[in-house]
Amino acid sequence: MLSFLAHFLVCTPSAAKDLQDHVVQLLGDSLEGGDVENTIVAFLLTRQSCMEGPHVFPAYPQWFKLAYQARPSSFLTLECPDSSFDF
Repeated sequence: MLSFLAHFLVCTPSAAKDLQDHVVQLLGDSLEGGDVENTIVAFLLTRQSCMEGPHVFPAYPQWFKLAYQARPSSFLTLECPDSSFDF
């Protein structure tokens, strides 16, 4: 599967953008719904894509930054309960 992905990314000009969109969607859905398997698949696809070089897919740190800026209001906003304690 990963060999197919590598070949697809290198040979198809629009593949990188389409894959980035798909991975962001996978991450958003998986983190909002608590689905660990989709999170793993998203990171696996991204890591393989990053191995193809910056001319095909952005470097992993750059991708990570872009992916988490894509949907800040949905899966990065953490709702934390009030943590004040009365002693």
